[in-house]
Amino acid sequence: MRCLAAAETLDWASWDVGFLSSEGTASTAPALPRAAFPIATYSGGPAPGADLIVFDHYGINADEQRRIADVIPMRVAFDDWPHRQHDVDLLVDPTPQREAASYGCFVQPKTKVLTGPAYAQLRRLWREQRPHALVRRTVDTKVRRILVSMGATDPINATAKVFAAVTAIDPAIEIDVILGPAAPHLAAVRDLMSRRGHIHVDPPDLPRLVAEADLAIGAAGSSCFERACLGLPALIIVLADNQVDLAKAFQSCGAARMIRRSQMEDPTQLAREILALIDDGNARVTMSNIGASLVDGRGPQRLLLEMIGRRVTSAGSVQLRLAERNDEDWLLHLQTLPETRRFAVNPAAPLSDEHAAWMARTLGNPDRLLAIIECDGTRCGMIRLDRLPEQKAFEVSIAILPDRQGRGIATAALELARRAIPKADLVATVLRGNNASQSLFIRAGYRQEAAERFRNSVA
Repeated sequence: MRCLAAAETLDWASWDVGFLSSEGTASTAPALPRAAFPIATYSGGPAPGADLIVFDHYGINADEQRRIADVIPMRVAFDDWPHRQHDVDLLVDPTPQREAASYGCFVQPKTKVLTGPAYAQLRRLWREQRPHALVRRTVDTKVRRILVSMGATDPINATAKVFAAVTAIDPAIEIDVILGPAAPHLAAVRDLMSRRGHIHVDPPDLPRLVAEADLAIGAAGSSCFERACLGLPALIIVLADNQVDLAKAFQSCGAARMIRRSQMEDPTQLAREILALIDDGNARVTMSNIGASLVDGRGPQRLLLEMIGRRVTSAGSVQLRLAERNDEDWLLHLQTLPETRRFAVNPAAPLSDEHAAWMARTLGNPDRLLAIIECDGTRCGMIRLDRLPEQKAFEVSIAILPDRQGRGIATAALELARRAIPKADLVATVLRGNNASQSLFIRAGYRQEAAERFRNSVA
């Protein structure tokens, strides 16, 4: 699912995306063929012509990653358990409180390690459900619906054990159980739930089910990030060795409570733990707030900007990073400068409350990418990419601090934007009289197609 999230954002940004997977993956994870990306069987060889490969497999080690280095320029690995060697350019581990140093002896000196839940890879549907889910949790904290999700296959049938504990608590509470079509105990769970609850097999509307739930009981896997994004309080149960760190981290930061596997084996004890959290509304509200603050659903966009790298100029090393909430005041300052407003489409400087509302809408808009332009780690401008509806094109807006203009920073930022959006047209509106911006876009390969319209077309 985290690969699908990254692929979805790359596809949104006009990349050509395909999957290499082992046989049987499509039946185990039906969301993959539904996503309609090309799928081929991975045999250990390179993908001819690819610019980027993402590894997400505990069985692929540094030797195999190294063999691909000569034919694919950018290699990325997803991991959540520092225990094996990697030879990649980027390594991503979203575990809360994970430090890059945890991978110090497992990566090459050149590897950039990205850690923490800001890099959690969630699909667009989660981000779209987030506003509704978070508002709902602020107005109603009673537990009316419990979601049980013990993994797509759940080979030990933990679902049945959790279900037994939940049904012993309150018959008025609705129960939703999530399983995959390849779960070996699916038929038994169906029979068990024939008299109470709802079973959902690989539901395409899973984010909606999570948004409507009031409490989750689930395995300590990637679904921890999905629940957190929608502010869903959770009891998490460790079912595999690679889940231990994640479960402990979510408990340590207050985003969930961890249940030992031995507690799951005793329905009475498990029911007691569930009831304790149902009765503690303050704890659930705190969990919801902490989880939502940890995971905002923008991890794939953050990763996209890391993938495109930097551009070295005479002014320094220029890179794009995703704009964050704590950039709001700095962006307001940039937008209210007379030099910025002079040639803006809207010449009126935004008021503080107007800017705050715009910032909130922007950070919640999956079709807008707002990035801070940094030079040697210092903020010096912003660039915004808006996907145009019904077109394979993006609108580009750029602003640079007056004292950093004329140094090649804006040109480098536009080049990085083209790296991020490799196969869609980029268009910009430049008002008459803004000779400096016209020259900037022409240097960056844009052609003037109308009096105030410039376009960088895909060849």
